[in-house]
Amino acid sequence: MDEQMCSAQDGDSPKTARAKPSRKPFLVTLSGRASSGVLPRLMEVVAEHGVELLDLQQITVRDLITVSASLGVQHDEASSTGFVKELLLAMHPLAIDVLFDVQHDSMHNARHVELEKAVITVIAPRCVPAKFLAQVTEILAQHKANILSINRTTERGDAFAGFEFIVAISVSDGVGSGDSLARVRSDLLRLEKLGDIAVQRHNLALRSKRLVVFDLSWTLVKGDAINLLCEAAKVPYTAGSELDARVAALKGKSEKETVDAALSRLEYTDGAVLLCAALKRLGYKLAVISSGAQVLADAAKYTLGLDYSYGNRLKLDSKRAFTGEIVEPVINAERKAELLNMLAMQEGIGLEQVVAIGDGPVSAQLLSSAGLSISFDQPTSTNADHVGGRISSKSLETVLYLMGVNGRDVYAIIDGESSK
Repeated sequence: MDEQMCSAQDGDSPKTARAKPSRKPFLVTLSGRASSGVLPRLMEVVAEHGVELLDLQQITVRDLITVSASLGVQHDEASSTGFVKELLLAMHPLAIDVLFDVQHDSMHNARHVELEKAVITVIAPRCVPAKFLAQVTEILAQHKANILSINRTTERGDAFAGFEFIVAISVSDGVGSGDSLARVRSDLLRLEKLGDIAVQRHNLALRSKRLVVFDLSWTLVKGDAINLLCEAAKVPYTAGSELDARVAALKGKSEKETVDAALSRLEYTDGAVLLCAALKRLGYKLAVISSGAQVLADAAKYTLGLDYSYGNRLKLDSKRAFTGEIVEPVINAERKAELLNMLAMQEGIGLEQVVAIGDGPVSAQLLSSAGLSISFDQPTSTNADHVGGRISSKSLETVLYLMGVNGRDVYAIIDGESSK
């Protein structure tokens, strides 16, 4: 917390405040069994002795409480002794241990280092592996990032477990703040896939996301959308080949028969229905931008309640059979990014308020354009430099946690949807 909370001496004018004697910086740590009386008694003693409250943190883990307070105590011995004695007496009936640490002036006169705050969210089914947390914290240590706080984002008994780290990253000499954060993000997203992770800048845009854009293939649906049409039409194709080659394989096949067969095989990714329903309930606008067929993108829009759908339109002949060509403009990597920008403008929001979810080379530019980009694990992974988050748990439900929705809220949304 910023060291600008308040002074115990309310009503002092700026002139009076400047005339006050210099203060001795104290760090007080209280620990013991959780009690509702700990913080009130601390504040009473602070107020009675004219102590300045500079910073305050409280953490409760099960039935244990830890309170840390940075204080400014008057330099004279009587004031310091009186405050220490009174606080010890106040905490004794509550069985709270008190630790005093006098901060040296040199600690407050250190060279100013520019810092950038970031939020790192880690999620895993049932329990976040200790090995994963060890790797995350080791990367932060390597980059000299200071962990300011760690909070659990899920409830005990949830299907997922998650933690949110607030960290301060030192901006290296000659390196911009964005570059310092990018280096930390890149290293974190290259870690062994033991859980899901997202890295975001800690600013106003963190909780102001308004638009969520999905890829279709391997993200909203299982498999590749164009491959699905080829399989439905029973034509040979090479998985991973160029889009034009796979579309050409459809030449002469009936649109209706092929699409009907493809729709019967269409399988949505685990968590997709829940995620989209929850996001709509929270007021987000949703879109799918795909290099797959428009007809399959439209099906996803209808089933999942999306607001926008974009896909490639396949040319038809007079008998409504595929010609093996794509109607211009083709939705490729560049076009996906253009459509995302267009949607942001249409909604009257900035790109930092957009979340993009997808993977694969065709989605790289789309992901790099959004405020928060989340790579959904698939056979062809996107370079970690393009994204701010990664899902390896195979469920889109974790997107809610990575966006900052906690476990209790997630299940309140689920219960609300199931009761309709």
